[in-house]
Amino acid sequence: MIFLILAVLIFMAILNAIIPLPGFSFFIPLLSTVMSTQGALTFATIYFLISSSIIVFVFRKYLRKELIILLLPASIIGALAGSFFSAALNEKLLTAVIFIFVVYFLIKKIRALKQPTDKEVKKSSKKERHTVAFVGIVSGFLQGGGLGGGDVRNGFLYAKGLTMQEVRATTAAVGVGNFLIAMITRGATGHIVIEQLWVFLVMIPLLVGATYIARHITTKLNHKMQNGIVVGLMVVAVGLLVIKLVQ
Repeated sequence: MIFLILAVLIFMAILNAIIPLPGFSFFIPLLSTVMSTQGALTFATIYFLISSSIIVFVFRKYLRKELIILLLPASIIGALAGSFFSAALNEKLLTAVIFIFVVYFLIKKIRALKQPTDKEVKKSSKKERHTVAFVGIVSGFLQGGGLGGGDVRNGFLYAKGLTMQEVRATTAAVGVGNFLIAMITRGATGHIVIEQLWVFLVMIPLLVGATYIARHITTKLNHKMQNGIVVGLMVVAVGLLVIKLVQ
């Protein structure tokens, strides 16, 4: 069974490197079929730390360093808090919070497809600093707690008009900090299982290959196609969150 999970994770790595997926919404339910939820959360945290690090390296020329500098400090603070309090988090409530943010950023992304007026640009830049800090804290807290806070950050970056490659590189760089904090916390609380580490050693070269394949695919997509995929993905994410809320 672990080899089937490994094959699925490699496939998801290719897809996730092309288009940011609501990762924990896909991975945790899958892994929970063969291990405990806490174990699945720890496994996924290490997986995303490795895959995000590889994405940062492969997509390094697309990094938006100014956004990383703005997002990372608040995100790490949020991740630290989220990783410590993950056991006490109300999943239904936090799913609702993610839903609200994804819908909000979906609307912003659709609006961003048209040329903004000078007044809108001035208004947007005035609120930029507060918005970035808030997004960093919320996405870090949710991601550190294992509830897919990357959706909030991705939506924010897409709404700012970043390309698919820029979002992949930038959100992965911030995610590395979040997942590292979460992994250290889970290691300190005894949730890391040493016997599972061989899986990640096998996975690393496969993830590198998968990420290079994904980068090649993204270069074949023009801006219009990227925008269409992004909006479609965000609509799907909203649908998945609705299903999760009504279950």
